[in-house]
Amino acid sequence: AGYMAAVHVKMGGYKRLALVGNRDEWPSAVIFREGFYEAVKDFQHSFDESKNLFLRHGGFLQYERPEIQEFKDFLRTAGEPIGLAVVTHGLGGLVREQAEACGLSVPEQVGIVCPMMMDHHDQGVFDSLSFNFTAIIKSAIDAVTAQVWYAPKQLIAPELIKRGSVLAQNVVR
Repeated sequence: AGYMAAVHVKMGGYKRLALVGNRDEWPSAVIFREGFYEAVKDFQHSFDESKNLFLRHGGFLQYERPEIQEFKDFLRTAGEPIGLAVVTHGLGGLVREQAEACGLSVPEQVGIVCPMMMDHHDQGVFDSLSFNFTAIIKSAIDAVTAQVWYAPKQLIAPELIKRGSVLAQNVVR
């Protein structure tokens, strides 16, 4: 999903890509980060933490904390439209608030895409990568209940749901 998020904002025409999130070590958070890193390296041939990463401890944009100013500076110094893969929809809302406080508009100057960890296609305001948990669980049950155990042969990719928080594909700037 992290790779797909990076591809989505890159195809929106954003020159700089960044991951915004918490320093969580949940398996899904680690996998999302690793996928994002891999995509940025594929596109830019390098990964610069100062430009492509803004990770802090939980709740960093919810309260009057120094991290808010750090994040605003991170956005302002982009110098070009920036595409953000944000780890949750809740954090996405806070990111949008801070971008707007800097005078930056979504999606023109800041694109936002978030994973959606629930089967709620009708919820959310950001472009999302939605996971079909019913299909994932069915695949896992089929694998463990088979007469002969087998590793699932196919991953169930998340579905991209567009809600207008990332520019349309192939936008020329």
